[in-house]
Amino acid sequence: MKYFSIDLEMSGLDPNTHQILEFAAIYEDTEAQLCWEEIPKFERIINYKELIGSPGALNLNARLLKILAGMEQVWGSSKKDYMQENNIIGINQLSGDFHQFVYENLVKDPNFKSNKDGSITINVAGKNFGTFDLQFINQVQGFKNKVRISQRILDPAILYFQNFDERLPNLLDCKKRAGIKGKVTHTAIEDAWDVVEVLRNKLLNKKEIIW
Repeated sequence: MKYFSIDLEMSGLDPNTHQILEFAAIYEDTEAQLCWEEIPKFERIINYKELIGSPGALNLNARLLKILAGMEQVWGSSKKDYMQENNIIGINQLSGDFHQFVYENLVKDPNFKSNKDGSITINVAGKNFGTFDLQFINQVQGFKNKVRISQRILDPAILYFQNFDERLPNLLDCKKRAGIKGKVTHTAIEDAWDVVEVLRNKLLNKKEIIW
């Protein structure tokens, strides 16, 4: 099975008002599992003319704000170089960049077919992706014309739910139950990798994942 583990960092909780600050994805082929250094990764920090956010979310993403603020210290060609070095793009470029990443990885599969309109439908995994992150992605103009998210979204929480839980476990609890050390960093690409690892743990233990 082939899927994309996607994680976002946002400026707040309201998809109608707040913005995607960081978009990251990892392409996972469960039949050819690669290590962190080799697995295909996609990372973009999103730049806006003006940011709208909540204090808590902005504080949580101070790392991203510092990188974005660095653009104000460079000019001309240096600004372009700075943006390339830090994977910074405008929100209108996101759908095209991600579509290219998706295509470059899936086209290697002899069974790959794009949709008639040129869009690509993908399997996605992510913690709270279906109930939270996807709402922000749906606000990105033109995204659905490039990449369509399958309705069957895999959230690892349901696989690590235990009968004594009063609510679904968070990503840190999933990691602990999978025996994976380390904190949840709230860095999009690292959180996407955490999801890949906890899902691999279930496959390793021969517990079937059904899409």
